[in-house]
Amino acid sequence: MENMKAKLKVSLMPASLFIAQNCLAGTHGPATISSLFWPVLNAVIYVFVIIYLYRRYGRIAIKEHALKVTRHIESAARQLSEASSAFTRTKGRLDNIEVEREQVIKEYEDEGWRLAEEIKQQAVQNAQALKNAVKRQSAKELIQAQNELRQEVVAKALDLARKRFATELNNDDDRRLREQAINSL
Repeated sequence: MENMKAKLKVSLMPASLFIAQNCLAGTHGPATISSLFWPVLNAVIYVFVIIYLYRRYGRIAIKEHALKVTRHIESAARQLSEASSAFTRTKGRLDNIEVEREQVIKEYEDEGWRLAEEIKQQAVQNAQALKNAVKRQSAKELIQAQNELRQEVVAKALDLARKRFATELNNDDDRRLREQAINSL
């Protein structure tokens, strides 16, 4: 504060002399100390009034305005920084959009081929299981049909043999068959 007062005094002296010289130039004779006193006093009072008003009202208003401007500048700098980083990220993504697009396409193609392979394997497994089931079922049915056929053949053969033996078998044949059966035992 004292430094400011000293600067003010030093800077006011040449100004007061300049004002006094301009005020008296051409209208009066040579300036003397007595002729400069009132104009210099007026200039000094004017300067002190200006300084008082500045200190009382101007400094506060200027500080508030400076703070407001500083806040606006900081806010604008923050927004600029955010926008710049968002722009950089977006530009980077835009520069790599073709690469990213190709990666997504490749991922979907790979997934499609993998799913196709899984479906194919599942279909092969299902077909094999169905084929095995059909084989087992047909083998069962074949065995059952063979058994039924044997039973029918045996039944028909026995029926025919009974009928034939009943008509063709005489006492000599009967005796001979019994002897063969006993000898074979």
